[in-house]
Amino acid sequence: MLFVDTHVHIYPVFSLDALLDAAVENFAHAARALGLSSARRDGMLLLTETVNDHAFEALASGELRPRRWQVAATAEPAVLRLTHDKQPPLWLVAGRQIATREDLEVLALGAAARFPDGEPFESSIAAVDQAAALTALPWGFGKWWGARGAIIDRVMRTPRARPLYLGDNGGRLALSTRPQLLNRGESLGLKVLPGTDPLPFSGQESRVGTFGMLLREWDPDAPPLAQFARRLAELPQSPTQYGRLTGIASFVRLQIGMQMRKRARRGAPS
Repeated sequence: MLFVDTHVHIYPVFSLDALLDAAVENFAHAARALGLSSARRDGMLLLTETVNDHAFEALASGELRPRRWQVAATAEPAVLRLTHDKQPPLWLVAGRQIATREDLEVLALGAAARFPDGEPFESSIAAVDQAAALTALPWGFGKWWGARGAIIDRVMRTPRARPLYLGDNGGRLALSTRPQLLNRGESLGLKVLPGTDPLPFSGQESRVGTFGMLLREWDPDAPPLAQFARRLAELPQSPTQYGRLTGIASFVRLQIGMQMRKRARRGAPS
């Protein structure tokens, strides 16, 4: 079977080996919690790199190297295979997080290409579609309300030639209700992909793999990205989700940290 974190960042402040170790351990913890610890298990990390981050390219070129993990190319240019000792393998999949003009986000999962920030929301979606990536709209704190929520709602209801996915993330407050637009999207036939979306603070890499999805009857010998995309499209509903959301103390601390970081960046000289 395959355990997947669908929203992963590798920020410069992270320890790469610690992130990979955490992903394997958190996938193993999920398997134990689901009573599946005896089954063969692969892991997949879908990168959602910002315009300023290029960890996948650096790993593929050898410019960035983990200390303990081995990195190998695959037949799919957007996928790397990472192995360490007797640990289950990890498939690392390229992908981008695009910040739009409306301060919404679009994910290009499985795309090695770069996309510009600051374009209109629907133009960014069209660009991801054209790149033949998996297109996902990730929930963001404070971003799916009001006028921007209406934009999400309109896009969800617009007929499309290619699948559109929604993204939930483990940074959401555990005490909160599930965002209404996620429920509405599922009622319209869209599927929700869960991922951790770690924030750019030291130690956040340990969260990778704590919130994600599970695919059963996974073929470890088939091209992983193509198989993943096909299996998602074939599912009759959102994939099986596992994991935990963020407690109130951590949520408040991280949101304050993000606001301070944004203010510091706005005040930095250009």
